[in-house]
Amino acid sequence: MTDTAVRVQTGGGPAAGELTLQRAGPGDLEALSRFEPGNGALSGAQLAECIEYGGVLYYEDDHGPLALVCWRETARGWELSPVLIRRDASDDGYGRWLLTHVEALAIKHNIPRLTLEALPTTGADYYRRLGYEPEYPGARRLTRQVGGTWQLKQAVS
Repeated sequence: MTDTAVRVQTGGGPAAGELTLQRAGPGDLEALSRFEPGNGALSGAQLAECIEYGGVLYYEDDHGPLALVCWRETARGWELSPVLIRRDASDDGYGRWLLTHVEALAIKHNIPRLTLEALPTTGADYYRRLGYEPEYPGARRLTRQVGGTWQLKQAVS
């Protein structure tokens, strides 16, 4: 476990139990590469790039990584991967909570915008419910303003 790990107690249901929220480091690469290809899974090289030039947050249970999201820094903000959920697990809100943690980190680091491309299997509606808006009507590429000087301008107005 890394020094950024936080234990989380989940509610009832089949996924009940203790989870650990972690920020990935290079030593986590092998375990994170086990997400099955095809469901938006990232290659080991893509994950390594996120760890080096951005970050990866993931939930882990007794069976290993359960859900993850990664990001890379760009000139306009952070480019996020779609949230990945382990195939044998249901998304009991893990994706929403991971995005909430990433958004909090972005605000803390004064990152103005988060951008991601929705997978056809997830669809843009999921991310729209979380506050992400299409770059143009019908686009799968979505953005969300989270930090930066626009917050100061709104507070002064």
